[in-house]
Amino acid sequence: MPSLARIPQATRPPDLQRRRTRFHHSFPERKTHVRHHTPRPCLHDCDCVGCVDTFRPRRCKRHQDVKIALDWTPNTDHIGLFVAEAKGYFKDAGLNVRILPYTDAGVASLVSNGAADFGIDDVGLYSQRAAGADIKTPKDLDGLTYGGFGSAWENTLLSSIIRKAGGKGEFKTVTLCTSAYEALANKSVDFTLEILTREGVQAELSGAKLKEFKYSDYGVPDQYTTIIVSSDVYLKANPETAKSFLAAVKKGYAFAADKPEEAADILSPQIRTR
Repeated sequence: MPSLARIPQATRPPDLQRRRTRFHHSFPERKTHVRHHTPRPCLHDCDCVGCVDTFRPRRCKRHQDVKIALDWTPNTDHIGLFVAEAKGYFKDAGLNVRILPYTDAGVASLVSNGAADFGIDDVGLYSQRAAGADIKTPKDLDGLTYGGFGSAWENTLLSSIIRKAGGKGEFKTVTLCTSAYEALANKSVDFTLEILTREGVQAELSGAKLKEFKYSDYGVPDQYTTIIVSSDVYLKANPETAKSFLAAVKKGYAFAADKPEEAADILSPQIRTR
């Protein structure tokens, strides 16, 4: 039996002719279309275009994520970070920096556990402040209640200062963290530690009648230094990112030193919102 391909057109079954017709009309004449794409911003938080919805995506340099943890609520110690953020120094360095707010976990813990890549930390505080007219020297703090911040070195430091002043170095400790200064103001605790340029200035402006003792007067060297810390693991894995980050931060602090009023305007909203 001959194949259907050899059957004359007139002898082909009508249903086959209909199917052939339907098959033919299902493919209209093809036309060539040129599709124009409008460049769109990159979704990778960079400044390039053409990274999305194009036939040939252009390679872009994605900003490197970096997290830095604060050691306290935003204050003048952190001004360089917020200036670098506001002025675009981080972005210019190819970095997407997230400034993490203060938590009770502590900067050292966050950095060592990888929850933060960098952190602002202190190698020491400056003074202790006590309420009460009957407190003349650190010796008078024996038997009183200290509003602390949860660090192991606090009791050792304070005991040393009290003993240097002639006391026994014995006192009660209540861990309050950021609530320590409020507790001191309402006399829930008798003394705490402070940073002179932060809580010290605030107490002076508010007219609080408090007694202040400096470390250096009682055998403890002043270590009023704020530093940026990281971990060996992170620095070995990301040496170039670390260099770029520190360079941008340095630029932020340099700006704050040269233009303190403009830098203060940048910092002020952060103090109210974080």
